[in-house]
Amino acid sequence: VVIYATSNGHTERIVRAVEPVLVRAGHQVAMHRVDALPSGFTLEGFDHALLAAPIYYGKYPKPFTGYVGRVAAELSAMPSTFISVCGSAGADASAKALKGARDYVDKFLAASGWRPRAAEIVAGEIAFTRYGIVTKFVLRMINLAAGRSTDTSRDWVYADWDALARFAERLAASRP
Repeated sequence: VVIYATSNGHTERIVRAVEPVLVRAGHQVAMHRVDALPSGFTLEGFDHALLAAPIYYGKYPKPFTGYVGRVAAELSAMPSTFISVCGSAGADASAKALKGARDYVDKFLAASGWRPRAAEIVAGEIAFTRYGIVTKFVLRMINLAAGRSTDTSRDWVYADWDALARFAERLAASRP
């Protein structure tokens, strides 16, 4: 099962890129947005759970953290994997930014009690065209400090799709 949170659609594009790799490897995949889980949904019957969420301003979306908090013991008792989507984690990211991205994951997992088999950090996007003026300004300043483009007339995708495909292949080859 793949359960994900998405704010601007980038995390959904990431899990949708992983899905066909899993299917080609013979896995049956059920995909669910965490804020639209079917009534009575349980993890029972699934042999692996892949959860994915974006990090914004140091926090994962509340529906995601709430769900993980409720099912952390179940997730920890089964094979599970976490994808953290972080805009500051691209190939051009500094060591400090990458450490920050890892720290977000570590803090979240410690607070939730979830112990996944693996936690993968995937670079996010800066969707300037979809942000309000305050978020756009803050992210423009972050990009300026990081040496990235401050052109707010377009969106900037930092995901390494080839690295994501390699991750998906490793995940597809793993067995519970």
